[in-house]
Amino acid sequence: ASDNGYCVAGGKSVKGEYTYVKDGSFVRFPTTYNAVNLLDPKKGTIEFQVSLTIPPTGFTENRVFFNNLVQGGTGCGTSTGPCYKGYEIFLNTNGILKGIAKNVDVSGATPVQLTEEVNYTESQIWQTGQYYRVIFTWGSFQEGPKIKIYVDDTTDAKDDKIVDANFLNSMGVNNNFYIGSNQAGKFQARAVIDDIKIWNFTKSKS
Repeated sequence: ASDNGYCVAGGKSVKGEYTYVKDGSFVRFPTTYNAVNLLDPKKGTIEFQVSLTIPPTGFTENRVFFNNLVQGGTGCGTSTGPCYKGYEIFLNTNGILKGIAKNVDVSGATPVQLTEEVNYTESQIWQTGQYYRVIFTWGSFQEGPKIKIYVDDTTDAKDDKIVDANFLNSMGVNNNFYIGSNQAGKFQARAVIDDIKIWNFTKSKS
């Protein structure tokens, strides 16, 4: 059965149908455009193709492909730093692709940072100059509320995780989302990111 919904964001691309981000750069998009929410914090999918220009072993910091974290409070736990809400997709220095969902529990006297993640651990696949399709999706599935991550055209998610329904229902997102870096323009992907699509529904397969 096909998924229902439509692609809510995209633009002219070099390789595929939608927006293209070249190596060493990043782009910022508004989360809401013409009164349409391009990114639903409760359910949705980020899909793109990525080609590394530097292998994971040649980089000393995380490489962010997608980020829309927004500050959701301060003084989380024992830390005086900010709490965050939203989603992030990055490749760490060990070549592990991570899909991160963050939320904040404000029910107590001190906010608590909540983090759920899914990982694609087959680091040996990452080769420079080759395109990989990445899909990160969140929302309600038949088996319950989940976050999932896929790489290339696999039928089943490489990693998925059931999360508390309230975790997604109370999720917030930034006014902008970033392709190719974090919200400060740091931890750049050092990759070509192409065929970027944002869907307003969960994807059950690539």
